[in-house]
Amino acid sequence: MNLIYGALLAAAVGVGASISLPMAAVLLQAAVLARTVLYALRALRRRLGFGTRRLLRSLAPSGAVALAAGALAAGAAWGCRALDAPALLTLLCGAAALAAAALLAALASGHPLGQEVRRAWRQWRQLHAGG
Repeated sequence: MNLIYGALLAAAVGVGASISLPMAAVLLQAAVLARTVLYALRALRRRLGFGTRRLLRSLAPSGAVALAAGALAAGAAWGCRALDAPALLTLLCGAAALAAAALLAALASGHPLGQEVRRAWRQWRQLHAGG
């Protein structure tokens, strides 16, 4: 476990330092997050008998939604910053992209959030169909 963390830490410092100090800080936080996930997986396997594959399989739909939403939001924010947009506009673009991507990914992947949105949409249509 510590060997994996050490390699992640060294890679984060090496890559981050070659780009900028803030990037090094972001990559160090990512390495710490990865270590926390590894320890949590190990604890779940030891204490509760959850296998890593079973746990990852059950978390995959939520991970896909989060990854799609985060990637699109980061891309939108990066694009706004590249155009020298004001900080508030960049924040609003990123938030709108995050919400739209999360909703679309949830609907496309069959995530429970997508199922709830479909159910709420059907109920809304039934309520307003008679009016």
